[in-house]
Amino acid sequence: MPAPPTCPTALASYGVDISIEHVVVNQHGPAFILHNTGSHGGRVLDEYLVTVITVRGGRAARLETFLSDIPMMDAYFV
Repeated sequence: MPAPPTCPTALASYGVDISIEHVVVNQHGPAFILHNTGSHGGRVLDEYLVTVITVRGGRAARLETFLSDIPMMDAYFV
């Protein structure tokens, strides 16, 4: 199964709109609560996700993304 697109241009080609709902921060770095929506090829995407960035030494050291609906994302991009 192909991986979903990751760069903004590829996401735009699938009709994905990304909205930043909230930004929260702790001592390790920021987290972004996002809402992805779109329609493409008769499929609909309406998903929330959280992206957490761990900062070490003033630089992004780790990026983690947590999806609310993996089957929806798979169905949308495959």
